[in-house]
Amino acid sequence: MLQASILLLIVSIWFPGATRIAGTDGSISFLLALFCGLVSLVPYAEATKRLHRTDTALAAAVLTTSALIMVLSLLSALHADNPVRTMRAVFAQVFGFATIPTIALIAARPRSFEAIDRIGMTMAIMVAVTSCLVVIGLGDARFADRAEGYFKHANQLGIALSAGLPLVAAKLVASRRHRILLSVCLLAGLLGLVKSGSKTNFVLGVVGLGTFYGLYCIYLVIRKQRPVTVIAATVTAPILFQASFMMLQFLNPRAYRLLSLQLSGGEAHSIVSRQRLWSISIDLGLSTNV
Repeated sequence: MLQASILLLIVSIWFPGATRIAGTDGSISFLLALFCGLVSLVPYAEATKRLHRTDTALAAAVLTTSALIMVLSLLSALHADNPVRTMRAVFAQVFGFATIPTIALIAARPRSFEAIDRIGMTMAIMVAVTSCLVVIGLGDARFADRAEGYFKHANQLGIALSAGLPLVAAKLVASRRHRILLSVCLLAGLLGLVKSGSKTNFVLGVVGLGTFYGLYCIYLVIRKQRPVTVIAATVTAPILFQASFMMLQFLNPRAYRLLSLQLSGGEAHSIVSRQRLWSISIDLGLSTNV
């Protein structure tokens, strides 16, 4: 039941607009996360008693850090003009905190590799499914200038896809099966990222993939494995990098124009406004601490 719940949770994450309660996006996903956390809490506590001391300390450190972040977020409400809005960040943090015992418990069970592999594969498939829905414009995933998919904003779609692409790449490298399917998922994820129009996440996604495969090639060189793969990757990497920007230019000219303007030393309005906002936030944080 726990594994089925976490798989259902993963699917629901990609459709926050369709999982709302009382007008709040992602409400069903939030309840599913709490359910997974509550169901796994007691078995997780029992499982930690059988773990090595180092593993137990690491798990405790992760949970303690997550709890501290939530407490600090709640304290920030004391200085907010609208304290209720701070709960939006806290809800997301509670969501992550609740899933930590669930994943740890599943990983500690017998045949855990198959369960974790199934979870990772589900995430990879959802990257492709969401991207395909965006590309064909089905339902709320219509694309005009920027696509938000089933999220509230286009940047949220970009964040989800740029975060999911490294996982798909890792699955593609590690898996001995379904490589064609995973390759399609990776290509679909890149295409969906282009359609989202999120320039920052596009750069993060492309650079992240390049860094991942670069480190993987270094690993193969050190281990003296798959020399043909390393040579092929070295030759094709610049071509694929250029192809990704050509795809952005063809499918989303506005995002390509703004990104080119910023990279050439110009000032794109959206990026400049964001930099000013970050600067003001950092200054306020430093002045408060002092």
